[in-house]
Amino acid sequence: MTETEPKDPQAPEPQPAEVTLPSPEVEELRKKARERDEYLNDLKRVQADFANFQRRNKQEREAWTQLAIGGLVRDLLPALDSFDLAVQACAGVQGVEKFLEGLKIAEREVFRVLENQGLKPIDTKGKPFDPHEHEVVAVVETADLPDQTVVDEVRKGYRLGDRLLRPAQVRVSRAPQARAASEGDAKTQ
Repeated sequence: MTETEPKDPQAPEPQPAEVTLPSPEVEELRKKARERDEYLNDLKRVQADFANFQRRNKQEREAWTQLAIGGLVRDLLPALDSFDLAVQACAGVQGVEKFLEGLKIAEREVFRVLENQGLKPIDTKGKPFDPHEHEVVAVVETADLPDQTVVDEVRKGYRLGDRLLRPAQVRVSRAPQARAASEGDAKTQ
């Protein structure tokens, strides 16, 4: 049969001839196959260890970078507070409109740079008091807001990424009946 002739579909496929190796040679091949498998497993383990090392190293570098940035940003917060206080002090003063505008631009620019590093102000006004984000500096008795609600902000608080950098200083509401009840408890004791 030549290559150009079609194969007979009924003809049996030729079987490869079985080679019989002497027993010591077979054992030697099996031993070599086991060694190969051990080396392959060792290689896979080393690759996985190296990938884990790279991941841990990257996480540690990012943590150190965040820590360094956090220190710098924390040091700049008083300057940002000073801008805010200067803007508030100039509000309503005659003849300082251009100065006030320049001050606001400078404040926005400093804040933009800090925001690019992950700084976020903590939203406070009208929110329930959260001891993890707020520091109470005064309590205001009012029936207009639910008890333990932030009335206003004395000093802004900030987060750097997910980490609290500085808690917000706030005034918190207290319902008038809450005060009467706490005074009644004090008198009975």
